[in-house]
Amino acid sequence: MLYVQYSIQGNEGLCNQLMAIFRAIGEALFYQNQGVEVCLILSDVQTRNSPDLTVQPSFKPIQVDSFIDVECLSEILKDKKINVKRAEEVRILDSDSLITCNRILRRTMTQEESKELGLLFANMIPWTKQVMRLSNFIIDSMSCYPLWTATHLRIERDLLSFEDIGEPELEVIRQGQFDHVMNFFSCTKNISAIYVSSGIQTNEYDFLIDKLREINPSLASVNKDVIFKENPELQKEFDELHLEQQALVNWLVCTKAPLFIGPHSSSFSYLAAYIRHYQHFTNLHPDYQACWEDWFPRLSLTGMA
Repeated sequence: MLYVQYSIQGNEGLCNQLMAIFRAIGEALFYQNQGVEVCLILSDVQTRNSPDLTVQPSFKPIQVDSFIDVECLSEILKDKKINVKRAEEVRILDSDSLITCNRILRRTMTQEESKELGLLFANMIPWTKQVMRLSNFIIDSMSCYPLWTATHLRIERDLLSFEDIGEPELEVIRQGQFDHVMNFFSCTKNISAIYVSSGIQTNEYDFLIDKLREINPSLASVNKDVIFKENPELQKEFDELHLEQQALVNWLVCTKAPLFIGPHSSSFSYLAAYIRHYQHFTNLHPDYQACWEDWFPRLSLTGMA
């Protein structure tokens, strides 16, 4: 039996963790297709303890069930002849029988394999039901707008934990992403509403919306707080989620929105664009981003749909 596991490293947030899980699933499928008996090991993931990483330790472990419906995933992979076990169910393994994956490619994949995996990840990963219920509620609430876009901004102050980012660099990042969104609105007609997926401060949010309304005066601005305001039970349910689960709710909204815009360098934005590509959305932002595109390529779906 060959065992395949994923490794969550350092301060990896939601989408870097999802990439590691996707990579492990992909490797399990690869070896099973080679005739090898395979078992996927599901271990804990992690969530930050504060939005800005100001609480130490910065992260704590949580069960993978916080992201993924493990029972449903086990059934899906069982149909593909892959066993699934939790880490605590597996004894200490010899290194010769264990493969450990992170988000980075372990080997060169064929284009056909990349397409098949993209379609699998976009359409068959069973997210935990609570997260799905909340994200679907947001999407349903936004359906009253004729055309809306989800927007991700990666300008939270936890970026200051990186050695090469200080206040001046953060301001440059912030302004660059605001400009990116404004250019998108200048080039895209008839957007009636924007859903902002970000932990930005109120003053930053108001500044961006004011700038966008100079382009589109009738634009409606919405975020999770606006939507949940009319449903305190769901607001309470959302507030009780781990921070990474809250991010997953917003990420799923971004994958299903009619339009989406996000920063090129963010794993959150790129993975949303990757999923949208394999769900056949034609409006894709971010555009090309070297490392993500190499690791999780968006390839032509001709003949694959």
